[in-house]
Amino acid sequence: MSAPITNAEIRRVSNTIDDLVARLTPGIHGGRFLTAGDIEGLIDELRALRSHARALENEISALRWNEAGRRDMEDLVARRLRNAVSQNSGNVVLFPVVARRTAENLRLFDNQDGLQDHGEDGA
Repeated sequence: MSAPITNAEIRRVSNTIDDLVARLTPGIHGGRFLTAGDIEGLIDELRALRSHARALENEISALRWNEAGRRDMEDLVARRLRNAVSQNSGNVVLFPVVARRTAENLRLFDNQDGLQDHGEDGA
């Protein structure tokens, strides 16, 4: 697989289009004469632009494909784990969920342990 496309290469399509527009805009009102060489050069630029756009499309497609594959694999693993846990004869068991003591829920734990809530001042 080739190296990822750089940010400069990503902007190349829009930059090239901007450049073509800037070069062709002066001819809108006064007309513009293009020689066969000018037209050939323009066609070459458009072909290169199309090639670069195709490379961007391919990279985006590969990223999307790989992301979908990753999600599918995560779903498969999760389903297999749920199935293993749900079988009583299996050797996979869930650990009980125990809430952690944090600053936010410390009073809740203290009250559950039978300790007095002394309020904000601690008295």
